[in-house]
Amino acid sequence: MFLFKRCGKFYVDYFDETENRRKRISTHATRKDEALRFLSEFKDKLSQSQKPQFISLHKFADSYSEYVRNRHSENYFLTVERSLGALESFAGDIPLKDADRRLLEAFFDSVSEKSKNTANLYHRTLAAAFSKAIEWNCLSDNPLKKIKLSKIPKKLPVFITETELDSILEHTAKPDMKDFFTLAFHTGLRLSELLNLEWQAVNLAERTIKVSNTETFTTKSKKERMVPLNQTALEMLTRRQPKVFNLCTGGASAFGGETRNYVFQRHSGLRYERDFVSKEFKKAVRASGLSEALHFHSLRHSTASNMVRRGVPIAVVKEVLGHSDISTTMIYSHVRREDLANAVKMLEGHRQSRQIDLTNAF
Repeated sequence: MFLFKRCGKFYVDYFDETENRRKRISTHATRKDEALRFLSEFKDKLSQSQKPQFISLHKFADSYSEYVRNRHSENYFLTVERSLGALESFAGDIPLKDADRRLLEAFFDSVSEKSKNTANLYHRTLAAAFSKAIEWNCLSDNPLKKIKLSKIPKKLPVFITETELDSILEHTAKPDMKDFFTLAFHTGLRLSELLNLEWQAVNLAERTIKVSNTETFTTKSKKERMVPLNQTALEMLTRRQPKVFNLCTGGASAFGGETRNYVFQRHSGLRYERDFVSKEFKKAVRASGLSEALHFHSLRHSTASNMVRRGVPIAVVKEVLGHSDISTTMIYSHVRREDLANAVKMLEGHRQSRQIDLTNAF
């Protein structure tokens, strides 16, 4: 660190360890004694500032993924791993501080070429990760705050009716999957919640399912909720209820892994995989000739949309679905085109009845 003079003013030349480069700053002084006073104060300021510790992108990804695994849902953990993994594949195992605005903009451009939705998902996920890096003193600021991606127009959620569900079930070969899809449609449970649903969470007498955190599963909101069972769901679960429960949960099964009392399981104590269920649903949708836009999560959309169409208050729908923010539930407050047409017809009918009343009055 040293002083030098240029054009009548003194400047400080110093090495910025955070940015790993030499920098210059003006003292705004024309006299040497004033410049020296500035230099002394500037040295104190640098020594007092907390310097971010060095960490590589790969090491940070490992630490942050482990942090998320212990505190968030499995889905979010997998999203974090994919996001950080994609960034590392693009940039290499660089120092985390080198993931600057220019590099990140190039990364998002490359992802956007394939999928704008994926780019936006990575942006949200990495922004949260880099904010945590600041808390851990691995970064001094978050470069993603200055990067704005183009907004994607929101589409109304795709949902199906009970008649369309029947068509899907008719084209579903596996009995387990028929029940799986039926329970999803009639409860609004997420795929992860259904995969991890155990019989101890089902209360047939009170007609409820308790969605809660367990040793092997964390809910998306990290909160527990009670989901009511309608008659269809109740009868299906009553039929599926095993006569004898495995009382030794946590033990090894004949197929490896832990033995648990899952409501849906491939073998004794082994749950189904996400991809398997999703592909089975998509296969049935295509066989039914329904929209390609339908995917497993559409069953949850259907629960919400059908409840709203039947006049269930949004606040109640929010509780059933387990949304943390009612603004998320509000997307289901839409109505179908035929509902709008029926509403207009009702107005027309009201007008006609009024005309008849007026005619009778004379």
